[in-house]
Amino acid sequence: MNGGAARAHTGQASTAAASLGGTAAFFLYTILMSWASRRRFIVISILAAIAIALLAAIVIPIVYETPTCSDKKRNQDETGVDCGGSCARVCEAEALSPKVEFARIVSPRAGRTDVIAYVANPNKEAAVRSARYTVELYGSAGSIVATRQGTMDLPPGATVPVFVPGLPADEAGTRAFFVFDPASLVFVTYQDRRIVPRYNNDAQVMGTDGPRIMASFSNPSATALRNIPVIATVFDADGNAIAATQTLLAELPPQGSAQVVFVWNAPFSAAPARIDVVPIVPL
Repeated sequence: MNGGAARAHTGQASTAAASLGGTAAFFLYTILMSWASRRRFIVISILAAIAIALLAAIVIPIVYETPTCSDKKRNQDETGVDCGGSCARVCEAEALSPKVEFARIVSPRAGRTDVIAYVANPNKEAAVRSARYTVELYGSAGSIVATRQGTMDLPPGATVPVFVPGLPADEAGTRAFFVFDPASLVFVTYQDRRIVPRYNNDAQVMGTDGPRIMASFSNPSATALRNIPVIATVFDADGNAIAATQTLLAELPPQGSAQVVFVWNAPFSAAPARIDVVPIVPL
């Protein structure tokens, strides 16, 4: 092809490409190019694409931060900073505070002070792991005579007993208070898949001077359960807790049952009217 023909050919390609737009123009342009020009164009295009891809791989991670539930920013579908939406943590404004139903002194004998507290989690789909609490024991003068700190789990929609035995005190306590550390009340969405022993609702009181309570549990699962704390609380006819203690369910075989025994060394202060027996299974 002579110079004039080549220029005419290239001019035709440019005119045709200019008359079209986008992809059609690109393909028409490359088709009408000479083989040498087309090969050079393809090589340059490939090198340019590789360079752009390498540049994007370097620049994008620097410029763009992938949103997470711990980046201290409100992004994604979050309803607060790092909470709500697809994040596990529930925003404080959306979580209901746990309710301490009561904290009561149940002293089985002189010189010893035990406390039983019931705590309700009103959130049906949110739980707290290892919530920190303090039990405060007040004397007759209105001052604190003993304290005890601990942690507890708050399963969703559940009321959980907390038994605090043997608080050391220089004088007998008259009132007990159960207080949470607000910073530890971090609610997270939780689907309760725990295997919880099933109380057979068969508690029996035996004896009066040193009463005992026997109760049994069954295991609905095919997995053996071991070393599960169980709390028993005794209530009088007015619904007041008059005694409480804790024991250990050593082993509960798969699809089987087992019995636990609770023992007190002193008589109950009133006739028992109701007995709660609750296993404590961690989250």
